[in-house]
Amino acid sequence: MIFREKGPANLKPDPPSVCILETTASYWESRIKTYGFQRVKDLCLFELAVDRCQTALLGHALCRLGERGIAYLLTFSRLTSDGFIFSFVIPRLFESSVRDQLHHETSLGGDEITRRVIPVELVFFHGPHFGDRYGIAEAAFRALTDNGIKAFASACSGSCIYLVLAEGESEGAVQFLSGTFEIPRASSRKTDRVSRT
Repeated sequence: MIFREKGPANLKPDPPSVCILETTASYWESRIKTYGFQRVKDLCLFELAVDRCQTALLGHALCRLGERGIAYLLTFSRLTSDGFIFSFVIPRLFESSVRDQLHHETSLGGDEITRRVIPVELVFFHGPHFGDRYGIAEAAFRALTDNGIKAFASACSGSCIYLVLAEGESEGAVQFLSGTFEIPRASSRKTDRVSRT
């Protein structure tokens, strides 16, 4: 906004002064809304330690796996002093294909992957205001840990939360999350028709 201050009639007006208006807002609801929970079963989680110099090889191997139609439900990584630890959540059906392809193309993996394979299930969900407020992931973790469920891993995007859980725990997790989060329902009432004149 620009404001001009009036000076005496016989003097030139003062130069415009600028007033900066800043608005900070956040959206808060008593019960966080979500569009529902998605469960995926028969998965496995494996980790692969990769030296910084080997990331290009890994990238090529992953592209070839994608060309063969092998889907990843979730991939994430964390930095270590030596490189990265990549984590993959894939359908259990593809476990040996992925392990063999990575080992063949990159000379990575082999026994290291085999030792780290864990049967898992995945729960993910998103909501209308997940990008507008804080505390959503914390509410999800609290709902699970208060009921004895620990996530092996989790990942968040601007609007989606992914929870990697032990095999057999996704159904209970959704039940406990449903007690914390609200899934809006469609209204069943009929609207009155407006008459045209």
